[in-house]
Amino acid sequence: MSRGGHLYVTTTHLVFEPHSLNDAVEQSRLRIPLVEITGMRTHQRMASAVLTVSTARGVDIDFLCWSREKVMAAVEQARQRLQFPGHNQPT
Repeated sequence: MSRGGHLYVTTTHLVFEPHSLNDAVEQSRLRIPLVEITGMRTHQRMASAVLTVSTARGVDIDFLCWSREKVMAAVEQARQRLQFPGHNQPT
């Protein structure tokens, strides 16, 4: 089942905030540490744009996401900053 809501990227996490249309089971906020993300892929499921995030725990989580490419790019940028602190920082 795909989760609908809002995805945003912090310096250390991919965060999901569910919207009110989700079932009660899906009402939980998720915080996935960037270091635990092992892969991301996009696909269509009927008319829905889906972003699948794979984690180091072997779990795949599907999110309904129309800005999939932007989210993936933001995750990659944040992961680069974690690996190379101070890189691309203004001086």
